[in-house]
Amino acid sequence: MLIISERVRAADPREDERIVHRAVGPAENDFQRLSCSEGPEDGIHVPGQKLRVRADHTLGDGQQWCTGCFPEKVRDA
Repeated sequence: MLIISERVRAADPREDERIVHRAVGPAENDFQRLSCSEGPEDGIHVPGQKLRVRADHTLGDGQQWCTGCFPEKVRDA
């Protein structure tokens, strides 16, 4: 599967989180649709690198699965 992370900024940059989404379709003009997107204009602009990972992929520190894209996964503790 293809995943892409979204940076969620906090007041303290050391507490920024990364939400990992399932990428859908090709990136067009620096715009990437996501599995949790509801309309054709919902998604991430200027996306980072997409990664191809296995379904049992383990996230790193400061990352969590998007509950809209991956309802079967729980937040990593």
